[in-house]
Amino acid sequence: MASTSLSVGILIVSTTAAKDPKTDSSTQLLRDFFKAENDNSGTKYTWKVAESRIVSDDKDAIQSAVREWADVEKLHLIVTTGGTGFAVTDSTPEACFDYTGVLKAMLREYRQ
Repeated sequence: MASTSLSVGILIVSTTAAKDPKTDSSTQLLRDFFKAENDNSGTKYTWKVAESRIVSDDKDAIQSAVREWADVEKLHLIVTTGGTGFAVTDSTPEACFDYTGVLKAMLREYRQ
């Protein structure tokens, strides 16, 4: 059965990892997850990690990456992760809030 490839972007939001990428363990963990999904999946879809990036916990940096991947690269899925939990300086929820319309559009497209 031929499969449809779905592109994924992995966005690590971590001020620490942005300064020292060696501290990031999430990117490889997520790459391994999508590879395992492909290896164990009997569906018609496969995941391709097309992009990965580490940015500081900065609203503009987060939005820039999400906009590029959603609007220009047209990735099917953008996964954001980073840090050890919510803190006063966390910007990811607010930075991604503008893209809730993207989720609605994706669901609408999927249902057609």
